[in-house]
Amino acid sequence: MGSFADQINSYEPQYVIDAGCGQNIWKNKVQNVTGFDWAHLETNDYTCEYPVFDEHTQPGTADFVFCLGSIHTSHRKEDKAGEIYNNLKYVHKWLKPGGRAIMRVRSDVETLYRPRKTPPLRGHLFLWGIDNIREWGQELGFKIVKPVELRQVRLQDLSDKDLADFLQKFDDPRQQEIITNEQGRRSRGEPVGIPNVLKCWYIWWWQKV
Repeated sequence: MGSFADQINSYEPQYVIDAGCGQNIWKNKVQNVTGFDWAHLETNDYTCEYPVFDEHTQPGTADFVFCLGSIHTSHRKEDKAGEIYNNLKYVHKWLKPGGRAIMRVRSDVETLYRPRKTPPLRGHLFLWGIDNIREWGQELGFKIVKPVELRQVRLQDLSDKDLADFLQKFDDPRQQEIITNEQGRRSRGEPVGIPNVLKCWYIWWWQKV
């Protein structure tokens, strides 16, 4: 199996949407990709949110929509699930029949490792459960074509350099505390106790039916 970009390009997609593209890293790696993000970054093709991008997007035109870490945050504190569900409606609307949504979302498994949630850099964090994947997929008209995987970022698995990079990347005090605690454990030569997990992800592929 090749790289992620190779897998996507093997389908010879005519139009790919990267929803919440961040640094737009798949540009010039994946064929015909357009990325949008609500953060003002020079690498964006469009700086906007789902409803605004929808105004400029023809329904049923995308072969793929990437939701790689962009669809577990909400501007709403009280109805996070409602906003995320509405964004999923846009994803379904943009896809061709048979088109695929590549999903990566923060998982509720995080709550097993520590009592407080690590917040996103923007917005309010919503931790997905397996029921969300199953029920929302059925309601919206998706089927799972690549099984759900659970992946974790465990701090003890990261190099010292990666830890330092994470510390620079995350400006939230709670995230920094988790990282500096791990750095302190290493400097003291203490053994690993309970796994210190920074993030847990569910990853899967949906197909529009």
